Amino acid sequence: MVEKRERLSSGEILKKWIREANYEVLPTEKALSLVDLIPATNSVSVTCRPTGIEETLGFIERLGYEKMKRVWPHVAARRIQSESYFDEVAMRIINSGAEKVFVVGGDGMATNENFTKAEDVLRGFHKRGVSFEKVRVGGYPEGNPVIKEDPIEILLRKQWLAEELDLEMEIVTQMCFDVDTLISWIQEIRERGVYLPVEVGVVGRIKWDTFLKILGTLGIEDVFAFLKSKPKLAASLATGVITGFSPNDFLKELAEKNRADLNIGGISIFTLGNVTSSVKCLTDLAESK
Repeated sequence: MVEKRERLSSGEILKKWIREANYEVLPTEKALSLVDLIPATNSVSVTCRPTGIEETLGFIERLGYEKMKRVWPHVAARRIQSESYFDEVAMRIINSGAEKVFVVGGDGMATNENFTKAEDVLRGFHKRGVSFEKVRVGGYPEGNPVIKEDPIEILLRKQWLAEELDLEMEIVTQMCFDVDTLISWIQEIRERGVYLPVEVGVVGRIKWDTFLKILGTLGIEDVFAFLKSKPKLAASLATGVITGFSPNDFLKELAEKNRADLNIGGISIFTLGNVTSSVKCLTDLAESK
């Protein structure tokens, strides 16, 4: 007899997501001192800034081997200058104790024609006999001004590569602001054959003016038109003019609308330099459920 699996309530799903959430931090001295404030049940990803991978490598090396068990270092293809430099990057990541890695194409112009996209990095690791327990790649539910090709075709290619190289792969989305747009995107990628689990990228607790700056970095030129098209987000911002932006409303709505067929694996929090306030915000939300 097959045992019937009990369905979790939206509150229980939200608590689980928060307990297992990933926190993305910048590779800064301040963040290095705050990693221990992130609960042990959570993972941590260390982003790769446009200035290069060196900051990320230095961060994970200073963090220490044991702490690296839960850390995802980012590797941006366009920041790899040569095959010999990639040899060094791969060796330093392995020696740091990393068991997982987040691979992206990265911003700006490529510094080497052999490294322009995430697949180049994944094949590079495989070529060098370097393997990880899991790899993560990016997804863009609300578009990306840099990507000219069909983003879902790109995801399908990454999935085919995961099958070819026997990789356990997950998708982490860019910062999402509209639940319905996110769910429509997940439904579309499922219909087109992408079955990889999706970790939903969410902005943490940040100041209101910082949030508006973030929209600009995503290629949103007319912020007011953008907010007008997303009344729930605009209302959330309006109530947080003094206290700052909070992801609470988004997360509550997502938990309520979540379905098993969407295969949402969890959430990834963009702390954007606000590690302490982001952790407290989610901890308080979990305790309120």
